[in-house]
Amino acid sequence: FMWRVWRGDRLRSLPRPDVVLGSSPPLFGAYGAMRLARSLGVPFVLEVRDLWPDSLVDLNVAGRMHPLVLLMRVFERRLYNGARKLVTLLPASKPFFVERGVRADDIVWIPNAFSAITGGDRPVDAAATDSRDVFTLMYAGVHGYYSCLDMLVEAMGIVQERPGTENIRLRMIGEGPIKPELMKQVEQGGVANVFFEDAVPKHELVDKLRQADAFVLVKRPARIYRWGFSPNKIFDYMAQGKPVIFAGEMSHDYVKLAEAGISTDASAASLAEAIVRLASTDVDGRRRMGRNARDYVEKNHDMGVLVDRLQPVLESAIRG
Repeated sequence: FMWRVWRGDRLRSLPRPDVVLGSSPPLFGAYGAMRLARSLGVPFVLEVRDLWPDSLVDLNVAGRMHPLVLLMRVFERRLYNGARKLVTLLPASKPFFVERGVRADDIVWIPNAFSAITGGDRPVDAAATDSRDVFTLMYAGVHGYYSCLDMLVEAMGIVQERPGTENIRLRMIGEGPIKPELMKQVEQGGVANVFFEDAVPKHELVDKLRQADAFVLVKRPARIYRWGFSPNKIFDYMAQGKPVIFAGEMSHDYVKLAEAGISTDASAASLAEAIVRLASTDVDGRRRMGRNARDYVEKNHDMGVLVDRLQPVLESAIRG
């Protein structure tokens, strides 16, 4: 992919661009975009969505001296040196880039947007349902190691041991490498309040999201999150106008900032307590959290709002 971008074969029939924006990860694709910009004689803008290779090291995917990590360091330095402007999705990451030689004035934070597909029109009743028969908590996304879903299943096991929690259910929608392990964990632990569902296309997912009373997101503790992160999933959740439980540590806690649910630390006991507390919250209280969630993403993560923030960055790079 890097070589195909670098060659620019697909651009030959198009007018010469004013600016090239390359997005990372992967570093290699962004590097191809930088080389393309140089060959065309136009400025290059780098967008950083995740900090590679630091994320791979901090999340124990690879060691600091792994050959691939060392190779990525070379590409990383060249990208930071070659970008006229740097757009980061991570709200607290400016010191990280400054330490690596990027001018502070050239760094701009622009987070992810919520999806127009899953966000859709503003919900008529931005709230939990009026029914108290069942409280439906939902996770929709990749079933991967870094989503810390084993802790979520453990928390639901704790919840079912609490009296008066028979109405709390967790629906887990999606696929991923650890899904078989999670299903085995549920079976062996006798966790009867967790239900797995197949992944569906995103345009069909919205119907399932609207069936939830609340959503949950868990992040495995890691040093890399001190720079913040910008998960699409949390904005898609908040766009539904439903409260969100976030378990983890990050420098920019969207749920707490928006007063859109409950934030807690990443432990099964704390997560179980948060689930029970939200399920016990009266419907009006959950409605208020849901409205706060939708208001926050409309104000800060609407695509139109973010385009207005990106446009002057590109114009500034072109004036250069």
